[in-house]
Amino acid sequence: MKHGMHMKTVTRSIALSATLLISSTATAQLGRPAPAPDTLIMAGSNNWTNGASSNFQSMMIQLLDEYYAAGPCEAANNWATCDDLRFGFAINAGRACADTGAQGPLTWFYTPDEDAGIDVKARIQGIHNERGSTYCGVTAFVNHDTGLLRAWEKTFRGTTKATFSDLTGDSADPDDNGFWTRPHLNFFAVKDLPQSADGSNGGRVKRSLQQACDMYEGLPVVDDNGTATSTDDIVLGDLPSMPTWVLVERSANSEAHIYGGMLSAAGGTGACQIKQGGNWVDLTMCSYVRGTVSEATLRGGIADGARNNPPNGAYRCGPSSDPKKSAFSTGGLAASNLPAMRCHLSGEAQGQCNGGNQPTDLLGTFRCVRQLPFGITAPPPGPDNDYVIRYCPNGIPSDILDPSCIILRESQGDLQFVDDKRTLFIITNKDNCAGGDVETFECPLNEPCDTGGVGRCADGTIVCPDGQPVCKPAFEDYPEICNGLDDDCDGKVDNITASWKSPLYANYSLPQEHEGKDCNLVDVCFCPGGGTDLKAGSNFSEYLDSWGGACQCGEGLEGGFSALPDDEPMTSPMGDSNSACSAVADDSVPLSFVALSLLGFIGLVRRRRN
Repeated sequence: MKHGMHMKTVTRSIALSATLLISSTATAQLGRPAPAPDTLIMAGSNNWTNGASSNFQSMMIQLLDEYYAAGPCEAANNWATCDDLRFGFAINAGRACADTGAQGPLTWFYTPDEDAGIDVKARIQGIHNERGSTYCGVTAFVNHDTGLLRAWEKTFRGTTKATFSDLTGDSADPDDNGFWTRPHLNFFAVKDLPQSADGSNGGRVKRSLQQACDMYEGLPVVDDNGTATSTDDIVLGDLPSMPTWVLVERSANSEAHIYGGMLSAAGGTGACQIKQGGNWVDLTMCSYVRGTVSEATLRGGIADGARNNPPNGAYRCGPSSDPKKSAFSTGGLAASNLPAMRCHLSGEAQGQCNGGNQPTDLLGTFRCVRQLPFGITAPPPGPDNDYVIRYCPNGIPSDILDPSCIILRESQGDLQFVDDKRTLFIITNKDNCAGGDVETFECPLNEPCDTGGVGRCADGTIVCPDGQPVCKPAFEDYPEICNGLDDDCDGKVDNITASWKSPLYANYSLPQEHEGKDCNLVDVCFCPGGGTDLKAGSNFSEYLDSWGGACQCGEGLEGGFSALPDDEPMTSPMGDSNSACSAVADDSVPLSFVALSLLGFIGLVRRRRN
């Protein structure tokens, strides 16, 4: 089993989205995986009306093992048993359960946690045997709105005042479950429309859709009466998004299919249209259900949408047509048999579920969702704004140019944001979220780097074509001149003869004003004080102009000017181009040096004649 990524983010200020993070040492082993998404499985008591033969039950016990591993998530075993998804489990109560009390409106079995998948699986396997006592006897109807609200309050501690650490987590405790530590995802199984305890509609379709909108948008928790709970100190926007994905049971009727699509749209994972004037018009679900639309209109439109030829006012729903939501927008997933339901959740025969018109591998998609930390948001979408992360399958290395890492860009479709606040995103290529580490990335443009070359060609600056950081050489390679530098970047200094013979420089020649700086193609360059010429010049001509005269040409003296006594420095550098390969004698230069230089000049003349 492959496990999720580690998400690293560092900020310059609370307003900035993120910046580059470079480790000081290479990663010896895989870093701690990214905080696995909390995945709450919510079902209705009516999902178990067929007892042990329930397709939902059979499907779930086959799939859970793929996404959790028994054992602690710890460095001691190189994070080998970290869960990919941290499962939790809750059930909406039946019609006879009141909205308050121990048995209603939601039976909360397990909070999403590491290794909770083992308990969730065991509970799902045996739950049909206890439905009579747990669900107040009647399982025909469920209270989705209050069930969603209680799940939300459980997730974000809605019954106690939240503190800043609740929002951010405790950085000193890697197991702390701060609200923004990991994604919170809701997987909701639907079989019927919601009803009240007395069997009436109770306004529960509208309230359920409103609650799904609140969870998706991260609004403050409110109670059944619409007043703020004791979490008043959590201001608008402080809660992370908790989107809802919907699976419609195979035995559900057509109205439940329409409602499931609407619940998905309200939860941020689908889209709906309404028929007006004979045309289908896009519906902004959350604005719509927070407006004046009545429960009767909603239920009537759902009933009309289930018809083969629906009239005006009907609804139809499905995945969003926005390509920027294609990786996570499923609509209300529906299937007519057990294999197709498994297909939606685990990706069997990918692309073939329900005729191939809905996404598959929903749980695999959950595994690729990542949460930005508290206070961090991505730049707003636009032509000049692009969110970028770096994915490193073997852990974050110390070298920003490590070729094993790849850059993932929002503008290229490598990631998509689930919520409008742009804090929850999904990596679209599942191969890039099955393991390893990720970090938010900002190109360290023009920072110095080592190209891996030699000589002057080792100097470079970082550029990011297509977002991928590469080291661009700061200097071009040129044929060798007498300057004590490795001009052609072959690891040898002033090997003039071989350099000019190379076909790489067949089109190069010295301008007349620089004649002699190549020692007439003889390896006789010497640098009494070392090569101190600058590496300047954006082209060969400018490079020649920057030559400073620290080195000179002399017969057989490559490797240094050993004939000059240490206490008698040479005062005349290389002269003009006509005397570039001779030393100028004056009173300060010993006769031995003059003679030696003269011999060098004679040798050069002979070579020219030959």
